[in-house]
Amino acid sequence: RRRGVRAVVARFKPKEVDDLLDDGARELRHAGVLQKSNKIGKLVRHYFLFSDGVLTAEAGRANRAASWFSHHASHAHHVSYAAKENSRVGADEKAGASVDSAAPTADAADMLRKCKWIGLRGARVQLPLEHAHDSCYFELSLPESKTINHLWADSETARDAWVAAFRKAIHDLDFAPPPPLPPKPAAIATDEATGAAMAAVLRAHARDAELVRGSAHALASAGDASALRTLIARQPQSTKARGIFGASPLHAAILAARQESVEVLLEAHEAMEADAMLETADDNGLRPLMAAVLCCSFAQPLKGSEEAATAATTAATTAAAAAAAAASGGDGSGVTHAARVGLVKSLLRAQADADSGCKELRSDAPLLIAIASRQGEVAIALVRAGADTRAACIGGAKLPALHLAAQSGQAEVVRALLESGVGAMTVAPSLQMSALHVAAAGAHSSVLTLLLAHGAHPNVRDGRGRTPLALLPRASDGGADDDPQHLAAVCTAVESLVLCGARIDLKGSSGGC
Repeated sequence: RRRGVRAVVARFKPKEVDDLLDDGARELRHAGVLQKSNKIGKLVRHYFLFSDGVLTAEAGRANRAASWFSHHASHAHHVSYAAKENSRVGADEKAGASVDSAAPTADAADMLRKCKWIGLRGARVQLPLEHAHDSCYFELSLPESKTINHLWADSETARDAWVAAFRKAIHDLDFAPPPPLPPKPAAIATDEATGAAMAAVLRAHARDAELVRGSAHALASAGDASALRTLIARQPQSTKARGIFGASPLHAAILAARQESVEVLLEAHEAMEADAMLETADDNGLRPLMAAVLCCSFAQPLKGSEEAATAATTAATTAAAAAAAAASGGDGSGVTHAARVGLVKSLLRAQADADSGCKELRSDAPLLIAIASRQGEVAIALVRAGADTRAACIGGAKLPALHLAAQSGQAEVVRALLESGVGAMTVAPSLQMSALHVAAAGAHSSVLTLLLAHGAHPNVRDGRGRTPLALLPRASDGGADDDPQHLAAVCTAVESLVLCGARIDLKGSSGGC
């Protein structure tokens, strides 16, 4: 850090910027030459981006009539010195070589003057759509001085590097970084801490999309489909842009629940005839479909779930509810749950991988996350799109999808799983129980009826020799000895089993009955 700062100081007259850069926490992030618009035209200035602001100056004897490219070429080796020196020092230190700490001495023609310090807190970068044809142009909006700097880099690549550097510096100033994800494998469906960490990652992506106004991320997040379509037509590569944490514009549209933006991006995806957009993961390995499912599960409170008040609410549901509260943060955006479910279906119709690369990510599959958070419509859509229905949760009791749905009484999800070919007699190795045992333990009569209709044996025994009847809860388990709803649920479950051939006289059959 000191070596990079000294390289900058050497470009100025003695003592001109020493006090300004005498800050132990200040770090040089990026340096280069930009053109800045002023009242009389464009002025070539040198910019040094630090962790908390920008130092800008002009060359002391620069010929203002010189062309942009000739001026840039004459100073390129000085401008890039700091970045190259930092890279060289790191390599030399690793190799154990001695490093010369002296920065090069700039001659009079290279000395900088009229230095100015610009604070970046609250600043925003802008890429105006009307300048989309100019791939070198961008703007820096400064709220403290209420000014906008109109800037040009010497190439599109240089412009993109500046925009990325400004975005990262502004984000680090204005927002706390998201917490690190727990070590993999990631038990998203059943672990509260992992679910909360994933929700924090989603919030970080949403903040990042707003830092560069006019970018594909910002337009997708704002739902400006017309402007987004125009930008893609002028700059097709904008669909491949990546945010600070690796999110794509499609991630941004999904997090903001912008169906119109998702449709525009999917149209561009289809036109490109490539799978890159749908299968592009962020830095944490989250693909767009996984992000959409997480948004459905964690982005808002869950209501209206089937048999939500039963005593068989799972630990997975508790984790999802906690993550939902963490992610929602009192969001008053008015985004409906139906809109988020619609995004999942749109991605599946576009042939997104229903398992969303969960094996490479080493996490629970989207199907398990949807079931654990009681998102029945999402789970059914994933099953019909070909999701792996035999995968089991990484954490908790390591339940497969059928058992997870049976445990929480999600009859329609159980029906979809059975119709997809999952066997009604499938046994969960961790519990040594069939789905029928799990459903009986929660007195979920609708699930019991479905399993029995699809071939589950009513007298099957678990690993401890118990039949489904033995696992039925007693009436007092409902919280009160005379709870009529709980008693009715148990009686209905008993009736479903007995009518299908369950024998009360078998050893290990005594339970709630």
